[in-house]
Amino acid sequence: MKIVILSALFSILMFIIIIDNYVQKETPICNNGVYNSTTKECTCSLGYITLPDSIEKCNYNQYNSHTVFCVQLLAGYTGLARIYIQDYYMGFHQLLLFILFCIEMFYLDYTRKFDPITYYGRHKMMSFVWKTTLSTILLWWVVDVFRFYFNFIVDGNNQSFFISKTKYIGYSGSISETEL
Repeated sequence: MKIVILSALFSILMFIIIIDNYVQKETPICNNGVYNSTTKECTCSLGYITLPDSIEKCNYNQYNSHTVFCVQLLAGYTGLARIYIQDYYMGFHQLLLFILFCIEMFYLDYTRKFDPITYYGRHKMMSFVWKTTLSTILLWWVVDVFRFYFNFIVDGNNQSFFISKTKYIGYSGSISETEL
């Protein structure tokens, strides 16, 4: 009798486990979103998207466009904004160009202080080099500021930035979640 009860309980437990696994396979994983059982789709939270060819839904946190623009505006000439958005190739090239400019400035300052004869002899050539490097850095930075401001750039995963809509100063109304 005990064996029959134990086998019945074991069968019920196995049935529950099978049903539970079946239900879990039917509902996708919504990491940062809400699953709607009627439409059988995930609705991602603000700032989250689903990467292409991904099983998990709402698995990618987009970069905020305001944050990225501020990083570009304040430190973009060093390539840090590109590195921040995981565009390592362009970011490291900008960083190397900035380091080259710093080395040129250090070299000019060193020769001016400790070797004035060499400084005056090479000043015109080095002046052309550091001005060219500086103008390249500034031109690249200005172009990137506009590209980041108008959101004409994507991150390292080829995804656009999340554009958050905030209240403006003097705005007396309220913003619902559907407007965000």
